[in-house]
Amino acid sequence: MHQEHQGDNPTHSNSATLISELGEIYGFRFVRFVLALPEPWEVGDAIGSQQSDVANVLYSWYQAVQDMDPPNRWINLTTLATRRMVSDKQSNASFLRSLCGGRMEVPRRENDDVFNVLAEYARDVYPAFLIDRPGEGKVPQSPFATPDEQGGNLDFYRAVLRDAQLKYLFPEELSKDPEALDREALYAVRSLVYFEVGQGGTFQLPLLAFSLLNSAYSRCVVAGDDSFDAYIAAVAQNLSDARSLGGWEGGECSADPRTVKRFYLRD
Repeated sequence: MHQEHQGDNPTHSNSATLISELGEIYGFRFVRFVLALPEPWEVGDAIGSQQSDVANVLYSWYQAVQDMDPPNRWINLTTLATRRMVSDKQSNASFLRSLCGGRMEVPRRENDDVFNVLAEYARDVYPAFLIDRPGEGKVPQSPFATPDEQGGNLDFYRAVLRDAQLKYLFPEELSKDPEALDREALYAVRSLVYFEVGQGGTFQLPLLAFSLLNSAYSRCVVAGDDSFDAYIAAVAQNLSDARSLGGWEGGECSADPRTVKRFYLRD
């Protein structure tokens, strides 16, 4: 039996229709995660008023991009999910999940600024990985999620350059004070890197978080568990791997101080 309309809350039937449409747009894994729907919940079951409000927000995102072709619509929806527009502390999608009572806590480590910022990035981008990709058109072949430009990125860059191991991934910066580097200087930090198989190129500091976050999700998919907890654990493992390649443990400085040998981020 359908619930009757009460006040500003939509009817049960309208909510069910909205959830079904959102499932077609985003995929039900994303919808279930953001709305913090319990495992027993099925399409057609009632949702709370707060979840209904959040569902309408998600539909408004779709309305803003519905005239785009599917690949561009997908890219814009993932971008909306990861931006910090409604909160300066977390991404839109993670904030909406918290409104619905969903857990979004991430671990923190004392005296580890790199991990603490990276864990917040991971919390912010995770929901975007759950959005269904379009089955047609040209879309990125690898996972596609990036933290918000306003999400403490300069703090992250400086923390990397202060880190006892990661700083050796950018050997040309070793003599510089990270706190004295402005946005432009931090964005220009890079290394010449090559792999043991012989390939190489330029690796930029602004791409470090992007690489760690996206390759972590790939690892989860390969392992068969891309839950939120598994993803946070994979990000932590990726950071550990990167650290093992920096400093004196895995990265070697060549005659060219800008070059780091044997650098890689393992999927």
